[in-house]
Amino acid sequence: MYIPDSYLDELIASDIPGGIDLTTHVLGVGAQPGRMEYYTRDAALLCGTEEAARIFGRFGCTVVEALPSGSMLAPGDVFMAVEGPAAGLHMGWKICLNIFEYYCALATKAKQMVDAVHAVNPL
Repeated sequence: MYIPDSYLDELIASDIPGGIDLTTHVLGVGAQPGRMEYYTRDAALLCGTEEAARIFGRFGCTVVEALPSGSMLAPGDVFMAVEGPAAGLHMGWKICLNIFEYYCALATKAKQMVDAVHAVNPL
């Protein structure tokens, strides 16, 4: 499933209405380089890394590692690592966390339902 840029723009605008990360701006660390990793606490079907990469790209960050949507994750698996300026990492962090929480939950539940159906009727 493809998520259009217009929807990503809405997510960004709703989370960062002023277009600047106040936390890193006030602390004066926005330009400092950083690295961030996303990992899962529970087994899950991954969904949303492609959209997250597009969002981080808008903030001047680079995805250095990412598993594709559709990957099965075990608890503790790192599924995405991003590098870039602290302001960009901080702006993308929460938006992408929300994407992962919602999209992975939906994908995981859908897979569980399909697996349950196949357990009863393998055709």
